Amino acid sequence: MISRRIFLRLVSAASLIVPYRLKLARAQTAQHKDLTLSLDKLQSPWDNISFNFGPGAVPGLAVRLPGGSITVVNRTCPHQKCFIDFIKDPTQVLRETTFEPSGPVLVCPCHASIFDLSDGGKVLFGPAPRPPDRFKFRIEGENIIVTGLEG
Repeated sequence: MISRRIFLRLVSAASLIVPYRLKLARAQTAQHKDLTLSLDKLQSPWDNISFNFGPGAVPGLAVRLPGGSITVVNRTCPHQKCFIDFIKDPTQVLRETTFEPSGPVLVCPCHASIFDLSDGGKVLFGPAPRPPDRFKFRIEGENIIVTGLEG
């Protein structure tokens, strides 16, 4: 059994590591090759492509929104860096989190943060302090070129 004092020291040390890892992920995406994704896979609203970007394999998701625009987000929760899932079915979200969104959302399975992609990743529910980070990208012909994390 671990003592309370040791546990608190470990938690304190972890709180120093998380910001460093985020800074490291941004630095790693700065030293990257652009990633090309095909728009062919994003024909209808809520079609999506999962990907990993850069040497740090930062998880990302490109999504066609109902208005026709594209958003490209980091799938790492800003709360405690868990991997977030894209869920199209609001009733599935309700079963998993006790919150029923009006449409497809990003959901963190660790602490039930819910993000509305159709509203810039706005936090709808849970402890996340802000929306997920976004990727910088551009559209060239029939491709999405992901170039790095914003910020």
